[in-house]
Amino acid sequence: MAKKVNGYMINHGGWIEFDQAPDDNGPWVPCTMVISDKAHERVFTESEVKAMLKDAEQWVENMTDGRLLLSFDSIAAKHGLSDPA
Repeated sequence: MAKKVNGYMINHGGWIEFDQAPDDNGPWVPCTMVISDKAHERVFTESEVKAMLKDAEQWVENMTDGRLLLSFDSIAAKHGLSDPA
């Protein structure tokens, strides 16, 4: 399972510096670092997930035949998310 760490970063050109609590007023940019205990894994932003949930909500609201058959695979695919397995 991945771990998320909120902090700040500075791009120094060839390398990036990360700090959870920077001690100066440099050009620090808020960021979230994701640390995986396995291979690289895809990470989705809150706005991406909200967009998918909004699509699911609209799909349910637009149903006309009374059946609730959700296809989250198609919603995820619309947003560029797919299961690589």
